[in-house]
Amino acid sequence: MNIQRDISLKRLNTMAVEAIAESFCRVDSRAELERLLQSRRPDLIISGGSNILFAEPRVRGLTLQLNLRGIEAQDYDRDHVLVTAAAGEDWHGFTQWCVARDYGGLENLSLIPGNVGAAPIQNIGAYGVELGDVLFAVEAIDLESHDTRLLRTADCAFAYRDSLFKTAQRGRWIIVAAQFLLTKKHHRLRRDYGAIDAVLRQRGIRRPGIRDITDAVIHIRRQRLPDPLLSPNAGSFFKNPLLDAGRYDTLRGNHPDMPAYPQADGRVKLAAAWLIEQCGWKGRRLNRCGVDDKHALVIVNHGGASGAEILGLAAAIADSVGERFSIDLQHEVNVVRG
Repeated sequence: MNIQRDISLKRLNTMAVEAIAESFCRVDSRAELERLLQSRRPDLIISGGSNILFAEPRVRGLTLQLNLRGIEAQDYDRDHVLVTAAAGEDWHGFTQWCVARDYGGLENLSLIPGNVGAAPIQNIGAYGVELGDVLFAVEAIDLESHDTRLLRTADCAFAYRDSLFKTAQRGRWIIVAAQFLLTKKHHRLRRDYGAIDAVLRQRGIRRPGIRDITDAVIHIRRQRLPDPLLSPNAGSFFKNPLLDAGRYDTLRGNHPDMPAYPQADGRVKLAAAWLIEQCGWKGRRLNRCGVDDKHALVIVNHGGASGAEILGLAAAIADSVGERFSIDLQHEVNVVRG
């Protein structure tokens, strides 16, 4: 364990924004993490850096990078397996590890960038599945008591792109591992969301398995979303807005072609990408950053953009959507302000 000073974080965030960590430490084992916590409490914890934006050029305090690795599986019952993955495992690599062993439940979440430890914080989701649907528990260290606890799904207060770890108890927990209850027999594959079913039909697949679903999702995501290695980005920058039914009905009267997705709680989810595109932002560039020309939810760093520049673009986008649709777009990306 080595605490370093004035370390660049540019290569540790997929937006490729330059920021200097005042102090920095990477831990590769639980033992290293426990030794660190005996003397220091980290001010910022990063893992894959795929959903973070550094708003300022210098990050104060101690930045901790979790690099914990390991995956193991054990039978849970006749139809399920309990798979545990350490926080530093690459998320997509983990989904493919499960698919290769015919463990079902994560296939719709393939190719999402980031690491396992960040997934519960964000309650990641795609193509009709959210992390909370398949998570069994997270193993986390309470920074107030230093106790390690197993928090079940119900304890995590999951909501749309939200969780206990992101809001009410932000900064209190370090997630060191996550457990997933996955299927051995796959009776209910989600193929009805987005373009999955269309891709399966194009490929002549009538009775898909989980490998077919994951391959379709990977194909769709590669077609629609830019590769962060080629076009630095943090994925979806804004959340899809949720409106109550009455407000949606009013808005639909003025915009009958607006995509909308009814939710179980009676609210309606709108497509933020459609709203942004209607305001003319898709493919538009502002200084050294811009909106991707394939997907309007993605802001791209075209080279050397600062966090402040990217936030300025995001604010301009949100302002125009608010002015035209009276909708307040919320950041999905976690913004670190110094």
